[in-house]
Amino acid sequence: MDAVIIILSFFTGISLFVGALMIINTMVVSVYERTREIGITMALGASHRHVLASSSSNASTSAYSGASQVICWASFSRWVSTPSASHSFSNNWAPPVLPDSPVPISRW
Repeated sequence: MDAVIIILSFFTGISLFVGALMIINTMVVSVYERTREIGITMALGASHRHVLASSSSNASTSAYSGASQVICWASFSRWVSTPSASHSFSNNWAPPVLPDSPVPISRW
């Protein structure tokens, strides 16, 4: 059993390392692509403060957009998985009890 855990841990470590490299690569390519845009903006007279404000607003807009998409998808999946016909967002939902189950499932 210990050998299986060691092998799975090894592959998990490799996958985390590769994932980190992919994130780093994406960030480097993003900065490389924005370098020309920042140069043109500064050549047209923008200050460092304007470039920083533009980059910050772009990043925060992307973050808020992604977060609101996640909230919408989570709400939709919760609505679809609600067993009641009214599709209410109540907190008193309990998993269904299977017929002839040996152990009763208590409400959450």
